[in-house]
Amino acid sequence: MTNHQLSSETAIWITINAVLLTLLVALTIRLIRSRRRSGKIEHLVERYDWVDMFDRILSNDGEAEAVKRVFNILVEDLFNTFSMNLEKSLTMREAISKLSVNLPPEAGKYLFRLYQLYEPVRFGGLTPSEEQLEYFRENLSLL
Repeated sequence: MTNHQLSSETAIWITINAVLLTLLVALTIRLIRSRRRSGKIEHLVERYDWVDMFDRILSNDGEAEAVKRVFNILVEDLFNTFSMNLEKSLTMREAISKLSVNLPPEAGKYLFRLYQLYEPVRFGGLTPSEEQLEYFRENLSLL
């Protein structure tokens, strides 16, 4: 039998190829997970039309009521979509933090923006301005 030894150059190239293959597999897994998450969000947009609901409640019940009701419905819908239990003991901030783990980063950002208007309306008695309502509607549609 002959004794075959790898040269140091061959060993380096094998190592580089192994590292590149590992990176390729890791990136492929990330891409698949990302597409699954974005697929869930696309499904939500098809299933729930929060913007139309917001406009309807806005015209019937006023600004503050539209923000409060639609935000609560939105959070409830998202919890149902991800088959999560919305515990009564959670504050709304805790609930959306829990939800954002299941959402792509951009969607989580929109959810927190909606909460930033919801909180002063719900707890501070704020009547939203036209600009705030448009901001709410825009983030709602982006979600």
